[in-house]
Amino acid sequence: MATEEELKAAEEARKAAEAKTAAETEAKKAAEEAAKKEAEKQASFEKWLAEQPESVRQLYNEHVTGLKTALQSEREKSKGVGDKLKKLADLEKAEDERKKAAMTETERLQAELQEAKNKAAKFERESLQRQAADKAGLPAAFADRIRGETLDDMVEDAKGLLEAMPKSEQKPKPSTTATNPGAGHQGAETDEQKRARLFGVQVDPFAEDVLRQKGGGVYFIKEE
Repeated sequence: MATEEELKAAEEARKAAEAKTAAETEAKKAAEEAAKKEAEKQASFEKWLAEQPESVRQLYNEHVTGLKTALQSEREKSKGVGDKLKKLADLEKAEDERKKAAMTETERLQAELQEAKNKAAKFERESLQRQAADKAGLPAAFADRIRGETLDDMVEDAKGLLEAMPKSEQKPKPSTTATNPGAGHQGAETDEQKRARLFGVQVDPFAEDVLRQKGGGVYFIKEE
């Protein structure tokens, strides 16, 4: 069951609809009355004109014809102005599109330039990271984890990473072989040492101790 407020709202809506309908009816009636009066006035004028002498009617027709001609001329002028305005609008639109296209091309070039700069900066940073890792003795696989703005900063950061790493993952120190003696090695390898390392120890087949071991050959005993 509807409440009192709902009934009141419905009643107000009904009254508003009736008032709107009444207003529309009055407006329509007023428009009809005005059209009727205008038609009567026109009929009265035409009746009055018909009763006038020929000279008056002729003068009236000339005046009306002049007004119609002037009106047509103004319409043609307005049409010409409208055509010019339309052409001008088309030109402005084409110019705007050209500017937008040029702006788009400029933006594309700027984007490509920025992309090239970013790639160059990335390549330079990766190069510094590798250098820092090498200087600090950090394995190259961890170079991308190095942080810093300069090479010195990166080297310090790489050293910190190296200290935090388990010993098994640290970069092995260079071996100190004969071909790579290391920083603490004194003197260069002799030719004899090189031959011994490459071909083994060489012996003289005619040496006295060799002949004794083989059980043959001639050898002399030196007197004391």
